[in-house]
Amino acid sequence: MLLSVALLLGGCSSDLAPKEAAPASSRIAEHDAASSFLLGGYRMDVADFDGDGDDDMVYLTAGWDGVTVAENDGAGGFSDVFTWEIDPGDIIGAVRWMDWNNDGLLDIVYGQEHIGDEIVQLLLSTGGVSWVASHSGAYTDHDAFVDNLDIGDCDGDGDDDIAVSNHGYDAYGYALGYSIIMYRNDGSAMTMVLDTYWFSDPPNDVAFGDFDADGDLDLAVATKDNRPVLLYENDGSCGFTEVWSSSAEEQNVAIAFVDLNGDGADDLFVANADGASHDVYLSNHVGFDLYWEAADVSDTTSIATADYDGDGDIDVAVGRSSGPPSDTDIIYVNRGDGSFVEGWTSDIAEYTYQIAFADLEGDGDLDLVTDHYRWYDNDGASIRVDSVDPGSAGVSNDVDVMGALAGASLRLVISASDSPTVAVPGCPALELEQGAPVWVSAVVNADPSGDATFAVSIPSAAAGQWAYLTVVDADSCAASSTFPTRL
Repeated sequence: MLLSVALLLGGCSSDLAPKEAAPASSRIAEHDAASSFLLGGYRMDVADFDGDGDDDMVYLTAGWDGVTVAENDGAGGFSDVFTWEIDPGDIIGAVRWMDWNNDGLLDIVYGQEHIGDEIVQLLLSTGGVSWVASHSGAYTDHDAFVDNLDIGDCDGDGDDDIAVSNHGYDAYGYALGYSIIMYRNDGSAMTMVLDTYWFSDPPNDVAFGDFDADGDLDLAVATKDNRPVLLYENDGSCGFTEVWSSSAEEQNVAIAFVDLNGDGADDLFVANADGASHDVYLSNHVGFDLYWEAADVSDTTSIATADYDGDGDIDVAVGRSSGPPSDTDIIYVNRGDGSFVEGWTSDIAEYTYQIAFADLEGDGDLDLVTDHYRWYDNDGASIRVDSVDPGSAGVSNDVDVMGALAGASLRLVISASDSPTVAVPGCPALELEQGAPVWVSAVVNADPSGDATFAVSIPSAAAGQWAYLTVVDADSCAASSTFPTRL
């Protein structure tokens, strides 16, 4: 078999790690924010509001009684430039960027606890670092507490609408009516077009996506208290009808509605808590089929999706919340078919409420942001299998590595998935945690253009197995990203 592998230092990465844990020559770094960024933030969203090429943030202030915009200096340093406070005693549960009026300026929408008042409020950008209160979503039928919201054009008229999940309880634990609420953007007003008051399956999260590839946005709902995942089909004008529910009933915490296998129809990644598995449901155009599961004994709070390693498929970051010592954040790397492997875990275990991908340095690759003063720099290295040609086990095959530093001393590690760690000669402290070694190469020096070729003999017993390919700098013991492939 011929394996062609590219180590692309100018692309995206699955190499994310705290700076103090990485070798000095590694370009991987953890960063602490220099401002009050995300102090008690709980919820946040990322986007480039000022158009300078790097992502900025809007987040909930401490006490959940306001929203703050933090401007990025281009190197991941943040300064608070705007704060909006709500009435004393009210509490905000979710916040997002959106462009309500399609003027190219990013507005802010937030959802809050409602007791006889609006639950969704729009802050309209006036340019620069100024936002003013504008439209709101009135909701006087019953009390509510917004836990999550999503943005999408559900009626196909070119502007974004708002889906809301009502958590069912206020911040003090008092029961309110469970509901999913939809607000249509009518330009001069938010018009409520869906209200499932006293919804039988209490929602935790909502997400827009197109499961049947018919061009309009359907709605997926993650429910709590061991209830099913639900799918609502859109009639094209923000009219929704429940058409599917999962057979598994779990503590569904967060949901992503995105194409995971590249077939043009959006699928579901459902993150669960209380020791339940994370589930991938692939669209069959009339519903979903359970395709992949990942056991995770920790509580999950949020997920984020993006092609962070630049290989053309969607990866998933998971924030976890039970706290130290075990609850490190995880990035699941997509194999391309909608199944995943753990590609990176944080070295620091903290209670992560919110996690997001963002380009914080304007360098074109996606970094990882959490809500506790920390972001992880994507160093731009990505190991990628460009082609796997049929071949015979036990014979020599070439693995080509590209994009390394000129003259770098490299080892290639090919590991299986049947034990927890890999022993790399000369790097006793390095634990790749990707399985028992199938093969570890001798040192090969990269040529002046940064290319290197490894002659690999795949054991017959390993043929057909999933394996993990990693390039290690033999001098610094810095490891590249790891990519799964079938031998």
